[in-house]
Amino acid sequence: MRKLSALITLASGILLSFVAYFRNEAGEVPDSVLWYFSQCLLYAGGIFSIATFHAELIRRFYEGRKGERDGEDGA
Repeated sequence: MRKLSALITLASGILLSFVAYFRNEAGEVPDSVLWYFSQCLLYAGGIFSIATFHAELIRRFYEGRKGERDGEDGA
């Protein structure tokens, strides 16, 4: 659910940036749109990095537990 939220937020930031660029005749993107897009990038990056970190942490934990059980069985 968090990843979906991050993807939707990221898509909204990209869409808003494109719309703001093409609606302005000078081709400039307002500062507020750039700020919103940067916040979207920070949010999505945070969600994806935290999810990856936790998945790796859990994988290592269970591999360590499996190794402990295998070592006890062989003794």
